[in-house]
Amino acid sequence: MRFLLGVIYGVLLMVIGAFIADSLATADEPPGTQPQRIVNWDVAGERLNRSIETIRETLHQLTR
Repeated sequence: MRFLLGVIYGVLLMVIGAFIADSLATADEPPGTQPQRIVNWDVAGERLNRSIETIRETLHQLTR
């Protein structure tokens, strides 16, 4: 159980760290330039939403 919690905390820490690094990187860019980001957050959010919807549909089909 400790191992599983450690993995979950590690993944959360990594995502939060990438978000903070992206936020700080965009603050240092001069105006009019394309910021160098680690993660495309729009795509990541869209994929997360699709995954959650797929899980909901699957659970709904299993509980019928």
